[in-house]
Amino acid sequence: GLPFYAGWGLTTDRHTIARRGRRLVLDELVAAVLILYPRYINPATGAFTTPEHALNILVRQLAAQGGRKKNKINRVGRLLVQAWHICQGVFSFRP
Repeated sequence: GLPFYAGWGLTTDRHTIARRGRRLVLDELVAAVLILYPRYINPATGAFTTPEHALNILVRQLAAQGGRKKNKINRVGRLLVQAWHICQGVFSFRP
């Protein structure tokens, strides 16, 4: 498969996609990928919702967790998590 953005004239592609018969500008591709094509679901109701409402839900969830800075793990914490995952992978290996 090829990336979703291939064949629209926005990139230099090695392979062609026959079904893509027109060129898009970046704004059109972004609108199609994030607004027109996907279906967003409200986690509280299970019903479909608009992209704007889904974004508002994400903003409220982030604020409830303490904002952007609260969600960031410092560099040392990230390295510790990576080291833990490496150890889990190494010690779970069974030839």
